[in-house]
Amino acid sequence: MLYTTGCWYRDPHCLPWIEYLHTGANKIWYSVPAHSSNRFRAAMKEIMPQVCKDSVIWLPSDCAMVPPPQLVEHGCPLSRLVQEKGQFVVIFPGAFTSTIACGYSVSESVYFATQDWLLQAAECFEHMKASCEPPTFSFEKLILGIATEHRENLDTCRWTLPLLRKMCENEQRYRTQLVEMGLKTFERLRLDEAAEPKKAKRPRLRPEDSNHECDFCRISCHVSMVVNMQDDILYCLEHAVHCLQRKNMKSWKLLYTYDMPILSLADVTCRGVAPHLSAPASVTQSVTAVAPSAPPAGAAYCSAP
Repeated sequence: MLYTTGCWYRDPHCLPWIEYLHTGANKIWYSVPAHSSNRFRAAMKEIMPQVCKDSVIWLPSDCAMVPPPQLVEHGCPLSRLVQEKGQFVVIFPGAFTSTIACGYSVSESVYFATQDWLLQAAECFEHMKASCEPPTFSFEKLILGIATEHRENLDTCRWTLPLLRKMCENEQRYRTQLVEMGLKTFERLRLDEAAEPKKAKRPRLRPEDSNHECDFCRISCHVSMVVNMQDDILYCLEHAVHCLQRKNMKSWKLLYTYDMPILSLADVTCRGVAPHLSAPASVTQSVTAVAPSAPPAGAAYCSAP
């Protein structure tokens, strides 16, 4: 589209991404590197305080368009580049970007992850959960997919194992707490089932749709969720425990795609793929919310080969 602009944006999953301009007019990119994010935040608080949230993910997606000269005036460093057809732009984790299309063009972009992204993935999703920022994909589904893929390489399985164990421990703890709170109704959702579960009235409760979003934190619930079919409310297990204390549990139901023995089997499968490997210390630290080392910062581009 002619003169399309992109608001200031940073990927909340901490993923790098790449954009390729196939043909058409140039695109102008402005970027703030990750190591200058605090200065960018300070400038945005002065210019547009109404859009800045008091959370880790402080700038919601697609909400702020600020002229670059104004940011520079407030002490924020910027990089600028012009992307021409046949060129790639690579955006590293933590960098903020904004774009302006100089005319009609055709481009495409894709996000990708390297193995070491798993070192900080759990922390990124916890930040999204605490900031009520909806993820693009389910972290639970990704971890289970890696754990049950027999062709996965050993290093990836080793880094995934502590994440899987942590997920299973949380799942067991929250399910036990909900039963102690009086929850008595349970229903298993088949992943390959085409029809909606009984009494489900809204499309997002379809079993084949993995993007069941918690009404409290907006996280994607893949393994399990607690729903109230009468009031059309859905919670992840953590916030079901938090929100339903001393509530009548009669109208609430636990929907789950995996029971605990199956989750335990996934753990065994992952350990079976790499029986002689232990999880690296950096992964264990990430799971226990110890901040990992800073990712690469800034934006760069290269010509197509």
